[in-house]
Amino acid sequence: QGPRPHASPPPEWPDRLPEDPARDGAFVAYTQALAVERPEAASRWVDSIKHPPQRQAAIQSVARFWMRADPAAARAWLTRIGQAWLVNALSSGG
Repeated sequence: QGPRPHASPPPEWPDRLPEDPARDGAFVAYTQALAVERPEAASRWVDSIKHPPQRQAAIQSVARFWMRADPAAARAWLTRIGQAWLVNALSSGG
């Protein structure tokens, strides 16, 4: 088992990665791992993901875990970021 993600990696960590889909892939992996135990913290990393399909994957992962832990907060976040449709999708087992 590898190291557990923290809400705040060193500030220079993102700057060391080139801005490309590989960087977004790293952010997605980090966000998804963090979402398991700290979905609210993971939600703050979603804005760092620029590639739309990867960003959507991260949003869905964070939302899935957050809906289990705190549905009201998850709904508020999804509404705020324009993804309110996910509330129904996740509630119906999506």
